[in-house]
Amino acid sequence: MVEPGYFRLYDAAVPDLKVGEYDLVGDHELGGENVPAGAQRATEQLRARIGVRSFRYELPPDQILSVWPAANSEGAFESRLPQIAIRRRTLPWDRDPGGAAEEATPWLALVVIAEGEGTLVADRPVEECVTPGTTLEGRSDSPTGSYLAVTESVVEKVFPTEDDLRYLTHVREVDIADTELAMGDDDGFLAVVLANRLPLYDRDNCKPVRYLACLVNLEQQLDALPKPRSKPAPDFEFSPAVMNLHTLIAEKGGGGGAKPQPKEATREVERKALSADSAKVAAEVRGAMAAGFRMPIGRVAEVVKEKLLRFPVLAHWSFTCTGSGEFRTLMKDLDVGLLGTVPADPAARKRLECLPDGEAAGPPPEPRPPAELTETGHVGLDQLARRGERARAWYRGPLGPHATERGGGSPAHVGDQLRRVVEDGREDLGYAAAFEIGRLLALSRPALVAALLRWRHEHFGAERARRKAALGVEELAEDSQLGAKAWEEARGGDLGRVLGRGIVLTAAADPGAMLGPSRPLVDPGRPLTGVDEPLEKIIAEGFELPVHEVRTLIRKPLSAPPLAPADLRAGSLAALAGRLGGEQGGSPS
Repeated sequence: MVEPGYFRLYDAAVPDLKVGEYDLVGDHELGGENVPAGAQRATEQLRARIGVRSFRYELPPDQILSVWPAANSEGAFESRLPQIAIRRRTLPWDRDPGGAAEEATPWLALVVIAEGEGTLVADRPVEECVTPGTTLEGRSDSPTGSYLAVTESVVEKVFPTEDDLRYLTHVREVDIADTELAMGDDDGFLAVVLANRLPLYDRDNCKPVRYLACLVNLEQQLDALPKPRSKPAPDFEFSPAVMNLHTLIAEKGGGGGAKPQPKEATREVERKALSADSAKVAAEVRGAMAAGFRMPIGRVAEVVKEKLLRFPVLAHWSFTCTGSGEFRTLMKDLDVGLLGTVPADPAARKRLECLPDGEAAGPPPEPRPPAELTETGHVGLDQLARRGERARAWYRGPLGPHATERGGGSPAHVGDQLRRVVEDGREDLGYAAAFEIGRLLALSRPALVAALLRWRHEHFGAERARRKAALGVEELAEDSQLGAKAWEEARGGDLGRVLGRGIVLTAAADPGAMLGPSRPLVDPGRPLTGVDEPLEKIIAEGFELPVHEVRTLIRKPLSAPPLAPADLRAGSLAALAGRLGGEQGGSPS
């Protein structure tokens, strides 16, 4: 189990069965004492053909968890290798890359090229997505695909070697509850493919450089990768054919066209994302990101007499490196002077102002006023108060030249509570600024914001319940049925018992208003039909007797005493039948 905020790395996740067709054979023999001697113990053999599938020419968007740098982004990306995180952990090892590669050698690589180094071609038959003469056996996941076309010299300089592939691909295990690291993954395991090239800013011309990151398929083309070097390769330099690509194509009649500027390409991608049709927005955005990588590189290969190689592209995105951000550059340009110091070295000024060779630096800028410093590390700064007042204030950062004593006291709730007025009448904003920076850093974490909102909701609900209880106790104190004793019990904390007693007394005093109308104990029966008929007719029909005889018996005075009420309540139908039969001289049938 991985703790939140941490992750565990694995070299590879090689599946037991790689992509391909397999014959599944199953045998089963019967055994035991119940099988007669000489009976056939083996069942019919099971034979089935199964196929293991995986992506080959196109990676669905739901399989891409994240990319770095972000698609169509601009910034200083010189200190970190581009990478892509994939949901399917075994994808880089699902296929056999071919040749004499080891089992753990990935068949995928993340290649980063700059404008002018290659061409991205989309929506072509899969047979055209590989170098001519190369055949990929097996089924394809798509009838069409994209491919990256580059010359041998570019492959030699920017592609990884076969030995590098194992170190550029790994599996990362994270906690699925950690949304920042899991990125929406469902099991916590994801594959990460790194590039072998750092994007660099064009310092010679002080211009941003646009790059294209491509997740390429290396099946059956490992022999085209660069061979291992005995010493580190020199810094990459554009060859004349690549650096002056548009000029070279124009001279040879290729019609390369104007090279789009990085800013224009970035804005075009944003326009496509906002204005394209919803059904085609993904394709148009991908096409706009590859706009600067569609030059006729085949013509360049013919001019420089190099072989043109093609690699299938499963996913691609573009970004722009707009500044220097690597550690070496930052250390070289580090200004160690105090606030207000102006670099006196012309070479340092030239690096800071990014002036090309041959161009003289202009007159030095006006120097800042001398810095106002104290022995304690405070610096005097102009302050603009919230009411618009301008004044001078003291500020000191977290690093001090001497040991400092931190005062105690009650904790602050807002930054203004840490603003102090020192002996000279100025405000010291050091602690207030630290408080605000810490507060903003804490609130930048979604988990902390959610915890604060949950805490506020719980305590707000508890306080609201206490206020309602207090109001209820006051109303109970005014009720004459409860009196002072109920008030004392309620104040003692037994509010529930007091409220229950009040409900019972109110219900007893007026049950109709408190509990609702009462239900009758006996429901009326169903209405009887036919009771309006004469009595003699009802009796005659019930006993199947002639009506005139029943009428005669009813009107004739009885010689015997009438039936007792107890007999009627007991339902003595036999007594009535005997009475009628006795008058006729016989029993009824």
